[in-house]
Amino acid sequence: MQIERAPDARSAAVDGKAVVLPRAASTAQEKYSNGSYSLYLDGQRAMLEGDGLVVFCPCDSRNVLPTAPRSRS
Repeated sequence: MQIERAPDARSAAVDGKAVVLPRAASTAQEKYSNGSYSLYLDGQRAMLEGDGLVVFCPCDSRNVLPTAPRSRS
């Protein structure tokens, strides 16, 4: 699974922009969601849910990922 976070951390694209998810409020980790899909980023790990079912998990990055700024609710 390839994930690309927008430079402003307001959205993330999964697998070459097949799914683009806006940033969602989350207290535990970075979360991006469009209601059908939710992407959770926590350090070097990622998990993708689709309609409440886990699609990919756990995914570990081979590269060091920069931390996105915390979302404000």
